[in-house]
Amino acid sequence: MLTKYTLKTKILQVLFLFGIGVIYTSCTKTIIAPNPVIKPVPVPPTATADLRDTLANLASVFYLWNNNIPANFAPHTYSATDNLDGELSALKAFSPLNSVTGNHYDHFSFILTEADYQKEFVQGVSTSFGLGFAFDRNDTLRVNYAAHASTAYAQGVRRGWKILAINGIKVATDANTLSQLNTALGGSSASFSFQIPVSNTNQTLSISKQDIPDDEVITTKVFKAGSKTVGYIAYNTFLTQLNKSGVPIHPGMDSSFANLAKANITDIVIDLRYNGGGYTLVSEQMDNALLPASADHQVLYTEHYNDTLNKYYKLGYKNVDHDTTININEANVANPAKLNVNSVVFIVSDNTASAAELVINSITPYFNGNVKLIGLGLGRDKQYQNTAGKPFGYAGQFGLPAAKPILEAFLINFETKNSLGVDNYVSGFVPDAQVHDGVEFDFGDPREDGLAKALSYESTNSLAYTTRSNQLAIGRFANPSGGAGLAMNPFINNHRFQGMISRSGTASAAKKNFIYQNTIQGKIRPINTIIHH
Repeated sequence: MLTKYTLKTKILQVLFLFGIGVIYTSCTKTIIAPNPVIKPVPVPPTATADLRDTLANLASVFYLWNNNIPANFAPHTYSATDNLDGELSALKAFSPLNSVTGNHYDHFSFILTEADYQKEFVQGVSTSFGLGFAFDRNDTLRVNYAAHASTAYAQGVRRGWKILAINGIKVATDANTLSQLNTALGGSSASFSFQIPVSNTNQTLSISKQDIPDDEVITTKVFKAGSKTVGYIAYNTFLTQLNKSGVPIHPGMDSSFANLAKANITDIVIDLRYNGGGYTLVSEQMDNALLPASADHQVLYTEHYNDTLNKYYKLGYKNVDHDTTININEANVANPAKLNVNSVVFIVSDNTASAAELVINSITPYFNGNVKLIGLGLGRDKQYQNTAGKPFGYAGQFGLPAAKPILEAFLINFETKNSLGVDNYVSGFVPDAQVHDGVEFDFGDPREDGLAKALSYESTNSLAYTTRSNQLAIGRFANPSGGAGLAMNPFINNHRFQGMISRSGTASAAKKNFIYQNTIQGKIRPINTIIHH
């Protein structure tokens, strides 16, 4: 359960839009003291003090689709010894059903232990080799990502390196060999036999797993494409650092955008292929730097909560989460350098989720059709991908301190819509073109398929591609779409957070006033004061 949601965040970093989030909260929100004093929210009492009752009561108030949970929902039907996994799965099944894919909207709510929470969210690290793996179009296994803080990167390993063997097991694509390779990757250390593409020389390295933070920015480049000066940034996560006040900052984005502004770029390519989301505030500030001046003060997006929370807010419970409109604010001093760009091309995959999708959705209404998506769906099965499909996020997490081990629950709280009311991408955004994830080449190499297609578009203003009718149903959590980067238990897929954390999440600090009668009380923690990566 835990590895699916494991975070790889930068040192002193924090998602989840994890969203996801997935994925964490973003900036401070004024907490208005209620008048009169807040009374407990009336949560139905339970007969015994049991964490299963606590989770059910939390969901009855805070879950986005709480109205779908039947009055006779019986939490004691589920195991008390599985870290609430069974009950949570049942609650997620009350989210709407995507009739096209046959899957429920909620693939994202999760529970993890306090120990894993502290490591992954507070310390901002997770244990791995710091490497991602993917088969290229010729069934050659390669490194598709090397974390800058890893010992592998320090020893020269880069995206594009061929992997010939792991622990002496020669790479092949049959099921038996893949099983052996995955077993080898499950150990605390392994011997990797690489072939270096440039020199065609072989190198064997013994690499141990370590606690590794994620990269905010992988690389930034500037290219000429016809008459245009095109900036490129591989932006890897919106789970950025927090300052001493607990507000997200983004030193990588700041530095990269400053350099791109000095280069007087006219257009930009933003590589979000492995970006699983993060703070909504950081996504807003990226948008503020990209949007034309004519859009200032207009609606960027809105957050929508359930009827229960909106009702209590209207009744005077001013510190509960409620529908919120976020406007464009190009004067915000926290924004990165302003970029005067005519078009934005996003490189995306089915790993692109939550806050990363929020960026795309929010700016699209203001660019008159000059926002394009290059998808990386072509792969070993010659299929295609959409983005992940996650317009949902978390406004906070719910600590369950009485559990042994202590648990932290993240329940989907809100949904986002852009200024046109668009939120209908639960099957993901459909790219304007599909190419291979060119894992043969490093990030920023103009020969890499995604970047090559983006630069071609900037030169010609043309994308020759016909969307397949059934592609509208393909998202990260629809039936597997195939493609490079999905094979062999890849680090990017299995160990990246996908979600978004709401800018309003600090309102969660006041949720301690919500009392769960006759249950083991869950403390609702203000994320911005807990996560201090």
